[in-house]
Amino acid sequence: MEENKMNYHDPSEYIRNFQQLLVSDKKRIGFLFGAGTSLVKNPNTNKAYVPAIGEMTKDIINAIVDESYKNAIDEIKDEIENDNKPFTIETLLSKLELKQQVIGNGKINDLNKDGFTKLIEEIKDQIHSKVSVHNDIECDILIHKTFAEWIQKADRKTAIEVFTTNYDYLFEIAFEYKNLPYYDGFAGSYKPFF
Repeated sequence: MEENKMNYHDPSEYIRNFQQLLVSDKKRIGFLFGAGTSLVKNPNTNKAYVPAIGEMTKDIINAIVDESYKNAIDEIKDEIENDNKPFTIETLLSKLELKQQVIGNGKINDLNKDGFTKLIEEIKDQIHSKVSVHNDIECDILIHKTFAEWIQKADRKTAIEVFTTNYDYLFEIAFEYKNLPYYDGFAGSYKPFF
């Protein structure tokens, strides 16, 4: 009987412990949010304000019209997949920037240094366009705003720490909407560093 008791986990006990942690103003707390936290749907379009990496990759690749760029991307996609890595906008940009650094005066994937530079700029402009959602978001509907309100009301001795597995712009929008000061780990604004 004693042996069965040791293997038994009472979920209500964990919830009570968690509630005590949140109520206590003396204990440090931190929250970890995964990549899906940003996938908040726009009620007008039923699409995420900021698309997931797979959808963003497809959208950006489809928006590129220059055939030489499309051919280079197809070749680089094969290289990335042959290395058993997922083809995403991140792996594509990494590969493009590596090739741009070593190309010299030659050509790789039928692109010269200038071609790589222009393609990288076009992709970064597309990414910027996709993630610049601050004008489209009605902050009142974001779950991030509710979390920011809780933080604002929490009377704690130490700062509440929020960690994300990716850069999450929607948290920043919600914190600014509620006039909450935050520190994202970066210093500087012109060329920020971690």
